[in-house]
Amino acid sequence: MDTRQCSVAELSRHVGIVFQNPDHQLFAETVEKEVAFALENFGFSRELIRKRTNWALKLMGLTMMRHRSPFTLSDGEKRRLAIACILAYDPEIIVFDEPTAGQDGLQKEKLGELIKLLLTQNKTIIVVTHDIEFVSERFKRVVVMSRGRIIADGHPREILTDEKLLISANLLPPQATQCAWELRGFNIPKNILYYYELKTRIVKILLGMMR
Repeated sequence: MDTRQCSVAELSRHVGIVFQNPDHQLFAETVEKEVAFALENFGFSRELIRKRTNWALKLMGLTMMRHRSPFTLSDGEKRRLAIACILAYDPEIIVFDEPTAGQDGLQKEKLGELIKLLLTQNKTIIVVTHDIEFVSERFKRVVVMSRGRIIADGHPREILTDEKLLISANLLPPQATQCAWELRGFNIPKNILYYYELKTRIVKILLGMMR
């Protein structure tokens, strides 16, 4: 589809965007009506609207809040509601803008599992984020942008362990990578990405010193 020739309404049926700030996305009187809005707008049947709304609310842990105003929810709950609104109408492409902002560790894990589930359904998932730890642990492709241009595109190990690249993009490396850089004098590789790799290397070095 040529996006220059399509209306926003046409594109929105295929691409769902979860905004960085949920307050810019939410407007309905209740949580339930918020989720049902897109389904009604796209002309789904009443029965399908009911089923899809219930499914999305349950998936995001919002069933008990269905009759509340979206604006009485916490920031994390609003973000989950924004995600439920998109999942309800099942677009092929889903864009998450800073989805981990305001989420605790448990909610991040749930979000990671949700993304994994969506990938098994052949969805295209695009996550715009500065949460390097979340990226390094869950994705096989990373695109780095700086000043409106793509400056790198590849596997997280290639991209997120490149010190010069990260500096040029004003990004911090994953914590395991940062530790590896600090331990370069002990022959720790620069391209360590995960903690289990760092731990294995350190154990080998300590065992070698004990011999």
